[in-house]
Amino acid sequence: MAFGGSAPNKTYTRTDGVRSGAAVCAQAKAALVNDTAALADARENDIATALNLCWTRDGGTQPSADLPMNSKKFTGLADGTAATDSVTLGQVQTGNLIYAEAGGTANAITLTSTISFAAAEGVSVEFIAEADNSGATTIALNGGSALAVQYCGAALIGGEIRNLQAHRVTHDGTQWQLQNSARLKDIGSLAKTDSNIIVGDGTNWVAETGATARTSLGLGTGDSPQFTAVNFGSTDTTVDRLSAGDIQVEGNRIFRVGGTDVPIADGGTGASTAANAFANLKQNASTSATGVVQLADQTAMEALTSGRVVTADVQHLHPGAPKFWAYVTWSGGVPTLIASYNVSGIADSGTGHVTITFTTPFSSANWACSATAEFSSNSAVIAFVNSATRAAGSIAIFINTSGNNPFDPVAVNVMGFGDQ
Repeated sequence: MAFGGSAPNKTYTRTDGVRSGAAVCAQAKAALVNDTAALADARENDIATALNLCWTRDGGTQPSADLPMNSKKFTGLADGTAATDSVTLGQVQTGNLIYAEAGGTANAITLTSTISFAAAEGVSVEFIAEADNSGATTIALNGGSALAVQYCGAALIGGEIRNLQAHRVTHDGTQWQLQNSARLKDIGSLAKTDSNIIVGDGTNWVAETGATARTSLGLGTGDSPQFTAVNFGSTDTTVDRLSAGDIQVEGNRIFRVGGTDVPIADGGTGASTAANAFANLKQNASTSATGVVQLADQTAMEALTSGRVVTADVQHLHPGAPKFWAYVTWSGGVPTLIASYNVSGIADSGTGHVTITFTTPFSSANWACSATAEFSSNSAVIAFVNSATRAAGSIAIFINTSGNNPFDPVAVNVMGFGDQ
């Protein structure tokens, strides 16, 4: 009968093929079964069958199914040495299940584990490095192929693996991925001072602050940083580049470098000089608009140019204005210049005859003269110009009676019109 029942609680029951239980022999005797040899063979065959189902301590037989331990444990196990061996708690605690001894060179590392296994996707190995790597690095595990080592998906560049530091790599199906770069330790050991920033110095990571950090970031006083745009306060105050030499705030140009004039429409003057800027910005005054007026000069006065302001020094240059005038009186037969404009002096040329000289002469002798005489009697007197005496710088005035006799009047008034 061997073992009966079901796993995990099968039991062995004695039997001679007919009878079973603890009293199988007594039952056979009571049944007057006298063939002891047959009974012995039956019982021993049953025992042999049961023994052949047992797991022997010397390893002579092997389990044919999973062995439930009924909450029990194996004790006294030896450390496993092959991938198919069991492991001990000590092996787990010491980590030598995935630990490998490092060899080779700094950039071509060989790893040899106590329990030999090959590189495959998901396999992890820990090792203590024996040198600092200085560039791209490979690892050959247990005599296998030298496979590239990456960190964060990129080839190593040097400094990620550090002498006497523990490292762990995991195979991704193609190459090894380094789990703990030594550069992270360098970063972790930097000072945690407020305002420090981490930058590379070409060899390692360093912590910098203030002007040193700004220079490393390209923002120092000697740098020319470039920005696509800068926002002040909020996104509705954006300063950015409009075109070469121009910046704008929210689309409005605010500055243009020298050499190119800012258009009036953009808030500029459209000119590079004050005179040109004024010319571009001015608005001419009119009877209906406030603006700029230009002072009249001699040319404008003589040409009667409109829109010009006449000042005192050019008023006399208008064609309708007298270029000189004189008020001359006589006393005792002697003429005296009482009041005048543009008259440098007079000369007594005889009875009823006076010559007037101008400070600024006319441009030619072609000018108009007007003269009137004053008298106190009822006698008629006439003041006239002798054409023979007309000149650009002087004029002779004659005063005669109606009888055409020279006569000294009370006074004479003379004025002239023309071009100076």
